Amino acid sequence: MTYKNVITKNPPSAIQISDRFHILKNLTSYCKDYLSKYLKTRVIVDELVIETKKIPLVINKNLTLRQKFNGVSKAIEEGLKKSTVCKEYHIDIRVFNKLSKFTPLERNYYFKSKKDSKLDSNRLKKVQLVSEVRASYKKIGSMRKVAKLFNISRETVKRYLDIEFSFVHGNKGIKKKSILDPYKEIIDQEIALGRTTKVIEQKIRANGFTGSSSTIRKYRANKKKLFENKYYKKNGNVIETNTKKAEYVERRKLIKLLFKKVDKVKGLTEEIVEKIYNREPCFKRIIKLVESFRAILKSKKVEKLYKWIYEANELGINEINSFINGITRDLKAVENAIRYDYNNGLAEGKINKVKVTKRIMYGRCDFELLKKKSIRLEF
Repeated sequence: MTYKNVITKNPPSAIQISDRFHILKNLTSYCKDYLSKYLKTRVIVDELVIETKKIPLVINKNLTLRQKFNGVSKAIEEGLKKSTVCKEYHIDIRVFNKLSKFTPLERNYYFKSKKDSKLDSNRLKKVQLVSEVRASYKKIGSMRKVAKLFNISRETVKRYLDIEFSFVHGNKGIKKKSILDPYKEIIDQEIALGRTTKVIEQKIRANGFTGSSSTIRKYRANKKKLFENKYYKKNGNVIETNTKKAEYVERRKLIKLLFKKVDKVKGLTEEIVEKIYNREPCFKRIIKLVESFRAILKSKKVEKLYKWIYEANELGINEINSFINGITRDLKAVENAIRYDYNNGLAEGKINKVKVTKRIMYGRCDFELLKKKSIRLEF
């Protein structure tokens, strides 16, 4: 804007032309920043199903040892291989063999978690307290005095004296509702497709989610292991799982398509790029957007620029919008860059030569030597 204001004032008759190289460079830089966030470092090209096997319905590392043991036992009864099922349930085969020899009583003791042990201990303490409260009430006959004796409220004493009083909390075994519950089906589908947390968040927020990003991130981290390289098909009490082997391409190679054609990028073919276009429609739109802008600069048809700006705005990408704001502020100079053949390539080349020379000798020589080296480059 500083250059624009100076040229507009003096001389006012000068034609302002933006440098086509820098316009295109700015666009590709913005697109590169966006794709670096949108794409993973390794992008899936294709997936091949290489194996099919049957495994129990629930596979989760967070299952209790009791649930894992029961699941493995049932799967083995159905004829599945012990080592395979133990691996799927993340239980050591030696542990399973040891548990299978225990009596039901010994097994229940072994299965008991720290949480269950603590709950049992607390339950015994409460049973003892209730018994003492009831015995004291029979002797004293006053709830107020009993409450004072045990340092509890009269309402608590009244509950303890009730014959139907339960020693188990009413909410035991009831799972608390999560803000993610209405969106879990969508999230699971997106995780299975390999979507990032940011993409998942955008999708469910569009459907009304109002929670925090960390809630989604934590849920995705716990679920990701279930879907990684596998997909599941429910079939009664058994799931058929097809192990997939994926073909990948590095993100840096795909980003090169912003600057080069497919045949100029090593490791990419038209077939690979077409498959990625089908899997990642947004990537395709970005590449086509850059190609169409490059074509406008060569076409000399200014009217196409306005159509391009409208289509680019429709994408709703912040980086693209920043570029559009930049060229809109200096629209006349950009129009002239399309309309005229003039460019400052010669000046840019000379400046680049001087900069290279300066960097070679930087900090070791004076300005006079730089001047002589620069002049000699002209001959």
